[in-house]
Amino acid sequence: MVFPENYSDPALRGKPKGIKQVLLERGLWRNGMRLDCKPKCQIQAGADCCARQCLRNQPDFQEQRGYLQEVIEARGYQVIFYPKFHCEPNFIEFFWAAAKRYARENCEYSLQGLRDTIPHALEAVPEVTIWRFYQKCQWMMQAYREGCQYGTVEFKDRVYKSHCRAHVLNGD
Repeated sequence: MVFPENYSDPALRGKPKGIKQVLLERGLWRNGMRLDCKPKCQIQAGADCCARQCLRNQPDFQEQRGYLQEVIEARGYQVIFYPKFHCEPNFIEFFWAAAKRYARENCEYSLQGLRDTIPHALEAVPEVTIWRFYQKCQWMMQAYREGCQYGTVEFKDRVYKSHCRAHVLNGD
């Protein structure tokens, strides 16, 4: 993705190549190719309608892990990402909501009041409640893995429960 140090043009040595140059080197650039798709273009898997999509479809780009993931895994840890744009399976969101609720109820609504209240708000969420948030997120992710669509009756039956009803897991 960077011009080599022995590149013929000294001004480009060590500089990022850019999408067009990468596609040219791979023989994938077409004259008149746009950087991004037209607004009406429907991106389909495997479509090469624009330069970004063409590069996105290349196997080495699909398999490339992010820098943060590479650094963490190099230290022997496992990285698990939540689905993008789906905050509901992330239990930290429930924790923040509970802490914000406490802060709203106990804040004097001044900057100093907020500074004083936030540490108490974070400590006010009991550990057992945090574990319940975690378990709820596990039920959501299981429902997603089994093909349930968010908002359907089936999803709600699998994820949400009252104190009288048990969760349905793995079809049991």
